[in-house]
Amino acid sequence: LDGVEWQVGLLRVSSLRVTLNKSQHLALGPDGWALRGFVGSESELKAQFHGLAACLLRDSSAALATAKAAEVAAEMRKGAEAVAKGAEAVAKGAEAVVIRAEAVGTRVGMDLLKTAEKASEQLSATRSAALAWSWRGL
Repeated sequence: LDGVEWQVGLLRVSSLRVTLNKSQHLALGPDGWALRGFVGSESELKAQFHGLAACLLRDSSAALATAKAAEVAAEMRKGAEAVAKGAEAVAKGAEAVVIRAEAVGTRVGMDLLKTAEKASEQLSATRSAALAWSWRGL
């Protein structure tokens, strides 16, 4: 049993930052942590300090989650921009295909028209020749 009683009027901790193994950073949020009007044994006081550790972990986790969410959002924005650029490139490619198809269609149409004109001229020439032949035979 603890024979020593602790009396704490107010203990406030703020702007606390702890670095573990040079890689994990823990920090209290802007509200900090406070112990007010405590009277009790050393073990009870240590239990109260566990509350400080819990706040430190909670605030650090929230800050880490916020930072990670911002990082993920930035990556998603980059991905969306890349998709938009890809869609724009596909649209430009499709437009070029349409223009090329129109040009090919026009050229094919012109070729068909020329072929029809030649066929008409040949038919006319053949009719004229046949008519001339039929007149000779009379």
